[in-house]
Amino acid sequence: MITLAATFTADPIADVLRLWMAETGVARRLVLAPYNQVVQHLVAPDGVLRTNRRGLNVVLVRLSDWGAAEGATPRDPTALLAEALAGAAASGMGPAVVVRCPEPPARERRPPTAEAERRLVDRLAPVAGVTVVTAADVAALYPVADTADPHADASGAVPYTGAYFAALGTAVARRASALARPPYKVLALDCDGTLWGGACGEVPPHALGLGPGHLAVQRLARDLARDGWLVCLCSKNAEADVRAVFDARPDFPLSFDRVAAHRINWAPKSDNLRALAVELGLGLDAFVFLDDNPVECAEVRAGCPAVLALTLPAQPERVAHLLRHVWAFDRLAVTDEDRRRTALYAGEARRRAARAEAASFEAFLAGLDLHVEVAPAAAADLARVAQLTQRTNQFNTTGARLREADLSRDLDEPARDLLAVRVRDRFGDYGLTGAVRTRSTPDGLSVDGWWLSCRVLGRGVEHAVLRAVAQRAAGAPERRLTLAFAPTPRNEPAAQFLDRLDADRRPGGYALPIGQALTAVYRPPSGPPHAPPPAARAAGPPDTDRPAEADWMPRAATTLSTVEGVLDAVAQRQARPRATPVPFVEPRTQTERLLAAIWRGVLHVDRVGALDSFFELGGDSLTGTIALGRASAAVGVDLPLDGLFDAPTLEEQAARLVRARLDHLDPSLLRQLLATESPNGAARA
Repeated sequence: MITLAATFTADPIADVLRLWMAETGVARRLVLAPYNQVVQHLVAPDGVLRTNRRGLNVVLVRLSDWGAAEGATPRDPTALLAEALAGAAASGMGPAVVVRCPEPPARERRPPTAEAERRLVDRLAPVAGVTVVTAADVAALYPVADTADPHADASGAVPYTGAYFAALGTAVARRASALARPPYKVLALDCDGTLWGGACGEVPPHALGLGPGHLAVQRLARDLARDGWLVCLCSKNAEADVRAVFDARPDFPLSFDRVAAHRINWAPKSDNLRALAVELGLGLDAFVFLDDNPVECAEVRAGCPAVLALTLPAQPERVAHLLRHVWAFDRLAVTDEDRRRTALYAGEARRRAARAEAASFEAFLAGLDLHVEVAPAAAADLARVAQLTQRTNQFNTTGARLREADLSRDLDEPARDLLAVRVRDRFGDYGLTGAVRTRSTPDGLSVDGWWLSCRVLGRGVEHAVLRAVAQRAAGAPERRLTLAFAPTPRNEPAAQFLDRLDADRRPGGYALPIGQALTAVYRPPSGPPHAPPPAARAAGPPDTDRPAEADWMPRAATTLSTVEGVLDAVAQRQARPRATPVPFVEPRTQTERLLAAIWRGVLHVDRVGALDSFFELGGDSLTGTIALGRASAAVGVDLPLDGLFDAPTLEEQAARLVRARLDHLDPSLLRQLLATESPNGAARA
């Protein structure tokens, strides 16, 4: 569920959000709070924001609605909002997105408004589970020339044009998608035509082109690698030719040392992507594949349907636009472990080589010089621990997915501990790769959640963590350690570990004496150090209620990547047949045709006749305010809403507009206007 509250009337955003909800499947229900009751619904125990614990909460804020721009209130409203959000988050409210929306044009230029935005961002930064989107963020992705609708704002507190509501709704939907879906981790790239122009091996490296499209792809790959993505090459070339290009081109933004893995050969690219998934220990649903050749992308979609395969536009100037609108590249937060991921996978490659050379698996483990540190998590660890709970499947004892707000409460509870697990060996530092939630009980210690990254499994780390947890209650070895467990489709490795502990199986988990846990020892398998390839992350059973991302993400990056495209899609989705007993009469004048187009867009009907009543077509006071605002903006005059109730038909409203325009026109233009507006006039277009 998505709940939305705003300091203004935000109803026009609903159709846009429903479009994206249908496209992405991130929510099934949308609830709008009453006008300008943001804080009330954050503070009240039954507020729609505060009680939405499992969905997304959206807050649209125009600071001038609270007097923040002028300092008219006795208390800074940014502090009030931050306090209310912090309290709601502490009570268990789901993740929240706060959007600082544009101020009225007369106020936007005033420095106090910019200062108020900075205060808002600074005050919300420490609130767990809350992210901020600024007006500049929205404009960077979905620019709109005319954002304000002064007429609708004055008459109904609807401050923005339909185009800007489309931009706002799409920006909110992108953030909702990033919060709801598992993150993509791998960018796989073709070479010829994608990273450079021309075919390497056929022309010298220095002769290969580096146009705007190639630069956009390389810069994206470089930046994603810096933020923790694994950049791979999947290309039909000779490997030596590709390496020679990178060696000879220092002007490339992407260097070969940023490449985590590669398959450069003449095999089908779907086969190579599957091989890369096995090498990296990730599922194909973690991959984004970019290629300039639509045939290659079609082959990948057929052979690896879980991969998000995107064909780059043939026009170089359009490549950067497409890449900006690939939602898979959106990241809410980047941790230190993310930034070190390429180095982590390089260390893992060295471990695999050492394992293959060792006389036995036991000898391989002995030579690892493994160190496991289990210590209370600090506040700075919470983002990474929350990320672990969201991403870990194989060793997740309960299947729980936690947020920073959930974890921060653990730090304040005397009976509960949140432990962070860090692992290193002679090949490198794995980083923060595990977490354990413990709770003191009358008869011992309870482990309510345990997460370990799959890259440290099967090396004795599990047993080392168990011993470290048991040591926290070592003063009473006869007491019990209980380990909560709930089976999921993916956590069989955790179940196997717990089954081998010789613990008592009971409803909801396992139990064993503290003393027994203190002596748990890993016994590696005997025999040669055969190293089966790491298991790729299972994609899990398909969710039939959720659209496949490989289907809708390409639309989001192409046909739905502009405000105009979104508005067209909303109109097509909402369009319904005109249903009124009045005979249809074609609009006859320019003003009638203008109004008919506006009414069709606002009321989502397929056609509007000259004799049709706005209210019989399904209109109400809110949509009337919006329609009048758009009409007023188009012709440069203001019309009060009560006139729509007095004269509700299209032809009557057109006559009102004409009369209003006459009051503002030079007499010399009257004859021309009258000829234009006459149904039988020669000048009628």
